[in-house]
Amino acid sequence: LQGCRIEPHQSGGVPAAELQKLQAGAVDRPEAQKAYEKALELDPNFQVAHGTLAKVYDAQGKHEKGLDERLKGAPPETAIQMKRIFASSGINGYWRYRLEQTLERAKREYVSPADIALYYARLDEKDDAFAWLEKAMEERSILFNYLVADARFDNLRSDPRYAELLGRVGLQPLRPN
Repeated sequence: LQGCRIEPHQSGGVPAAELQKLQAGAVDRPEAQKAYEKALELDPNFQVAHGTLAKVYDAQGKHEKGLDERLKGAPPETAIQMKRIFASSGINGYWRYRLEQTLERAKREYVSPADIALYYARLDEKDDAFAWLEKAMEERSILFNYLVADARFDNLRSDPRYAELLGRVGLQPLRPN
């Protein structure tokens, strides 16, 4: 990454273009963690940085740290409840709970199918993940645009349905470095 400098058009003192590039799928690179930590040093309330740093920690397998970042700014009772779920059921229990909450919310209001697909992907429930990704594609969900590089979908990449789904919208899977 280039050196960080504070300018009005930047996010938390880290160039916005760098943060976007990292958020789009480079979360497993060491510079991602450093960039978001730097952004949070400059602006501890920068919620996008907290959320994306949580993704970085998740990609590194540091799920408890990821959860802690994800809960920054959450009401205390919510944070306590989520930490209890994590303590008793691990990261999959946490994602299962979030999925169930989201499906309940979807009965009352619009929820992007891509968000639901993401929870199923995190739980490694591929059939359900692909079913919801189909709906996201039909809706032209914005998250669908990140499917190529978003590390949260890594466990789907080896499935032939992944390349087929991308191909239908003119995208190709990333080639490993």
